[in-house]
Amino acid sequence: MTLATTKPDAVRVPDADTVSPGFAGFVAIFCLAVATVLIIRAMTRSMRRVKFKADEEARAEAASASPSAEASQAPEASSPVSGTVQTPSQG
Repeated sequence: MTLATTKPDAVRVPDADTVSPGFAGFVAIFCLAVATVLIIRAMTRSMRRVKFKADEEARAEAASASPSAEASQAPEASSPVSGTVQTPSQG
C-alpha cells in the first residue's frame, strides 16, 4: 500500500519560461495568417470578376433590348404613310 501512504503533491504552477508555444507555435500562427490573407485576396478577386461579368451581361442585355424595341417602333413612327419606309438621304 504505497499509494495510500504517499501524499499528493501541491498544485504546481508551470514556469512561464518553460511553457510557451516557442518557435513552432510562431511558425504555425504565421502560416495561418499568411494563408488567411491569401484566401481573402483570392476571394476578393473572384467576387470582383463575378460582379464585372454580371455588369457586362446586364449592359449587353440592355443594349440588345433597346435597339430591337427602337427598330420595331422606328419605321412606323417615321413614315408618314403606312407601308412605306423612309431611308435617310446620303450626302
